[in-house]
Amino acid sequence: VHIAPQIVQPPRSIVVMEGRDVELSCKTTGIPPPRVHWKRNNHSLMKWLQSCQEEMSPRMCIREDGTLVIQNAVVTDSGTFGCIARNHAGREESETVWVKVQHKDTQPPQFLDGGPEDEREMVGEAVTLRCQAAGSGNIRVWWTKLSGDKLLPEGRHSELDDNSLEIRDLQSTDAGMYACTAENEHGWVMKTISLSVVAPHISDRARKSPVTDPPLGFRVVPEDQTVTVGDTAMFNCDVVGPFGTVTLWYIGKEENGNVVFDDGDLIGRSGEVLSSDKRFHIFTNGTLAITNVTMDYTDGIYVCQGYSDQGSVTTPATLIVEEPVVPITTQSATGIAITGLVSSLSVVCWF
Repeated sequence: VHIAPQIVQPPRSIVVMEGRDVELSCKTTGIPPPRVHWKRNNHSLMKWLQSCQEEMSPRMCIREDGTLVIQNAVVTDSGTFGCIARNHAGREESETVWVKVQHKDTQPPQFLDGGPEDEREMVGEAVTLRCQAAGSGNIRVWWTKLSGDKLLPEGRHSELDDNSLEIRDLQSTDAGMYACTAENEHGWVMKTISLSVVAPHISDRARKSPVTDPPLGFRVVPEDQTVTVGDTAMFNCDVVGPFGTVTLWYIGKEENGNVVFDDGDLIGRSGEVLSSDKRFHIFTNGTLAITNVTMDYTDGIYVCQGYSDQGSVTTPATLIVEEPVVPITTQSATGIAITGLVSSLSVVCWF
């Protein structure tokens, strides 16, 4: 019985500092077990790539499960990589990924003074949203609107020399979530700020009335999902709140029994994905979809956040990815067909 190779845990692009180890996975299924070969910058590594099991293994070697290891990475190790799985039944090749090894003295941007803060202003007034960043090399800073009409106020906004965003003659449609992004050749960071715009004749007490500002919360919370490699995971999240409320998704992690995340873990918001991972999709209703999942995503924690001028609410959900069940059929000399799965075995006899 021969089953063609399938790459169930392909490599993923990675950025590391020099001196760290790099591991690119390439786990496969198939009968007989496939052999895994690697290529770098479209050139085969098969001729000189050695096993990591050898006593004097080189800095770049391959493990028994197909994982490519680069020990004590240097800047010249940067490049594109891909793996190929072969057996007698066929071959499968992964998508090309990139490895970027950075100098130790490089620094991605960092926000000064904690980044932007939430603002509240009257209709007709002006507001300045501040965003100052520092880091290595040339830093590019830009603003986007994450909620409402998603467009910066035409003819009424300016980006100042210090990268602040000024909005003049405020209108109620200017309210919402704004994002300041700072980027250089070593990475990027993003901060969000909530802008509330209120009518001058409304008192502070009226502005906070639950009649005009419904409380921030969840109508539907995401549930833990268990899917098979190659399937799509769906996390439903319905956030309710005052005008300008936005739904955000983050990749979380567990620390001391708590789920934590920061702005660098942002996947995106309703209707727009900001992550470079093409498997992520976020619908306008706040649902997060992860397509064609691999084992890299198992035990992943995904956090849905509702954000408004009232504050924020969060709720996590976990994704479990299981290996696919591969049926195996053989026939014995006695005429018994045996069909087996990973966890069961059925025997069919005929006379």
